[in-house]
Amino acid sequence: MKKSLLFFLLASSCLGMSAQSTTPVITVTYPVDGTQHELDFGSAVAETNVVTIDWGDGNIVTGATLTGIYDDYNVYATTVTGTPVGTGVVKIYATKPLNDFECTSNMNGTGATALDVSLATELTSLSANGNKLTSVDLSKNTKLLDAELNNNLLTEVKLPVSLTKLNLQGNQLTSFDGSALTNLATLYLSNNNIATLDLSANTNLKNFYALNSGLESFKLGANTTSKLFVNVNNNKLTTLDVTEATGLSNGRLFAMNNNLTELKYTKIGTANISGNCFTLATLPVSNITTLTYAPQQAMAISPIAETIDLSAQNNITGLASAAQATTYTWYTTSGTQLVEGTDYTADNGKFTFIKDQTDSVYCTMATAAFPKFTGANIFKTTAVPVTVTTGINAINGSAKAANVEAYTLDGRKADANNLRHGVYVLRSEGKARKVIVK
Repeated sequence: MKKSLLFFLLASSCLGMSAQSTTPVITVTYPVDGTQHELDFGSAVAETNVVTIDWGDGNIVTGATLTGIYDDYNVYATTVTGTPVGTGVVKIYATKPLNDFECTSNMNGTGATALDVSLATELTSLSANGNKLTSVDLSKNTKLLDAELNNNLLTEVKLPVSLTKLNLQGNQLTSFDGSALTNLATLYLSNNNIATLDLSANTNLKNFYALNSGLESFKLGANTTSKLFVNVNNNKLTTLDVTEATGLSNGRLFAMNNNLTELKYTKIGTANISGNCFTLATLPVSNITTLTYAPQQAMAISPIAETIDLSAQNNITGLASAAQATTYTWYTTSGTQLVEGTDYTADNGKFTFIKDQTDSVYCTMATAAFPKFTGANIFKTTAVPVTVTTGINAINGSAKAANVEAYTLDGRKADANNLRHGVYVLRSEGKARKVIVK
């Protein structure tokens, strides 16, 4: 909160207009509901700057006397409070240019529904967060450096190219075009609904936030800013390419809770890619100094028709110095651990189910290649039903085995007339069929 000198307005003391323009430099429209609102002003000049206000009934009353150029360090903004009346259109006059204006409201209450600062061309700082604005035009404010417009109802905004800091989070934007805003160093777009975002022109960005914004496509250009910070958590990204953003080599990337299956990059200082769709085989590990990867979303698998091949998740090097074996454990959704040899057979990550399962099953995978996949963060598959083809329950006997060749799953020929309990491939008349002998 800016330090300020608080002026409580009296609905009297109308000032003469000879010392100031008869045209308001700023207008703000509020609901007329008895709510008191706060306005903050900073002067662009060192000389005395008199601010007067019409709170909506045509009476222009004393606002504030500003001295010194506002910089928020040595010279602070001056606060004025008042209650909109009449039309609710609050008109603000000043004898000298203003470089700071703030009309922040409590976002849970009433707030400004319209704002016009087009004549305040010396503004360098504007704060209008927490209001009910649906559109804002700042295109005439060509000296504006900092615009705080978060937590409004914005669906449209026109911006000057001078901006270095912009906060638009918590609005209703469905798109954002920042191609002309090449001076931007800090950008907040969180909590909007922007499916596609291209920031390839914003190569001076140092801090970027777009959490919970519905992003499906995001492009970051050739950004070399030292210690670049990017946060795109909680979106819908399936792939992310930050190869050109070499500023991430000593920076930080947060891309948690998306649907990422691919991350393209050159080098990253710190990355958090947990909550995505990477597998043991696809998790990126090289040239990332500090990596947070666990947990991941359950690995999607199809319903199992007897066999499933998870061998691609075995013998992974990951964060280890050499390839590590994966320990596979199968469970039913009711929590029962399945038993190898009774419920299924295993062959280096390939599994054949030999027993019907009432519940769907899933597999957990643990490996020293990624030691953080443990406990509640264990890497696992989705739960799926199992279909076991019972085939020939008792094939023994020459009559049943006539013209039939039998093979084990590892390719060895078996005696079709004397098959023991197990899983076999039977060939007859040019056709092959997998069966289970019980």
